[in-house]
Amino acid sequence: MRIGTCQSERGGISRGELQVATDPQGGAITIPILIARGREDGRTGFLCAGVHGDELNGIVILQRFAQRLDVAGLRGTLILLPLVNVAGYRSGQRTVPYDGKDLNRCFPGDAAGTISERIGHTIFNEVLARCDFGVDVHDSGRQSVLLPHPRAHIKDESGGYDRTRMEWIAAFGTDIIMLCEGMTGVMTIEAGRHLGIPAFTVEVGGAMILWESFIGRALAGLQNVLINEGMMTGKRVLPSQQFIIPGEDDTGNKAPIEGILRVEAQLGKAVYRGDRLAEIYNPITSERQVIRARGCGVVYDLNIHGKVDVGDDVVGVLEFASCPERGRKPTAVNVETMHNEASQQVQLRASEVFDEALALTL
Repeated sequence: MRIGTCQSERGGISRGELQVATDPQGGAITIPILIARGREDGRTGFLCAGVHGDELNGIVILQRFAQRLDVAGLRGTLILLPLVNVAGYRSGQRTVPYDGKDLNRCFPGDAAGTISERIGHTIFNEVLARCDFGVDVHDSGRQSVLLPHPRAHIKDESGGYDRTRMEWIAAFGTDIIMLCEGMTGVMTIEAGRHLGIPAFTVEVGGAMILWESFIGRALAGLQNVLINEGMMTGKRVLPSQQFIIPGEDDTGNKAPIEGILRVEAQLGKAVYRGDRLAEIYNPITSERQVIRARGCGVVYDLNIHGKVDVGDDVVGVLEFASCPERGRKPTAVNVETMHNEASQQVQLRASEVFDEALALTL
C-alpha cells in the first residue's frame, strides 16, 4: 500500500506525508502519515487525531500507540493520521486557518471546494476509502475536560438508532458511551454513510492539557478495538458495566454571570437534582451564583478555567431517564446498561464511574 510518500512494508511501520491540498500561494499542504503493516494479511483500519488544531490529547495518544504497537503481532494494516489539521495545530485553533472552517464538518469533502473541503476530500478518498473500520480521536478543545467516551452515531436507514453496532463501539471499553445523532460532515458519520464502514469518534480530556490517566485509558481502548477486529491477539479489557446515555439529554450548565469559577462537581460522579455543581463569584459586584443540577445524571464535562464569562459552559451532565435513589448506581430503569462477563476473550475491570469520581491527574 502506498499513500502519499508513505510506502508500507510488511512487518514494519513506514512514515511519510500526504499532500491534502494547496495553500492560497500554491504551496503544498501536507500531513504526516504512518502505515503499520503486519506480517499476516487481515483487515485495514484507520486511526486519526488532530482534526481540530487545539485538541492535543488525541495527537499524543496516536504517537504513543504507534511507539508501543507490536507490528510483528499485527494482522492486517493500520493507517495512522496523527495530526490532520497541521495549520490549526500551529496556530492553536480549532478550525482550518485558511478558510476558518471546522474540518470535521467538511467530509466527504469537495475536490473543487474550499481548502478545508479539499482536505476532507483527499483524506476521505485516499485513506478512509481503503479501510474496513476507523476511530477518530478528539478532546474538548481549549475550555473544558471530557470524561473519556466514544460517541455512537449509529442511525439506521429509517432514522432510528441501529443497536446492532453498539457492541462494536462498546469494545473500546469505557464506562460511558454517548449515543448521539451527530452533525452532517463529521468524518465518522460520513464514512458510514458514503463508504459503509463502521467508524466512531472518541473524546478524551481537553483544555490544552495532557491527561495522563485518560490517555492510558484511550491506549487500552484502541488495543481493545484491534483485538475486537481480529488484528491483534489478547483479551479485551472491559468494565463490568457500561452505561449508554443519550447525548441529546446533555444538560449543559452555563455561567449566568461573569466571574471566578469554583467547580464542585467531579467527572464521572453521579449528581442528583438540586446538587451543587459550581459557584461563580463576581469580584466587581460581589454577586454570587450557585449552579445546581437540574436533573440527575453523570458529570462528563467540566470547565477547568478559573475565569468565566456569561454563557460559558461550566458543567456538562448526561441525564438519566429517571433518578435512582441517592447513593445508588443507575439501573436499567434509569439508563441503558451493558453487563459484561469475563471469558477467554474478555478480562473485566471494575467500573469507575458513580462509585468513585475519576481523578483529574496530569
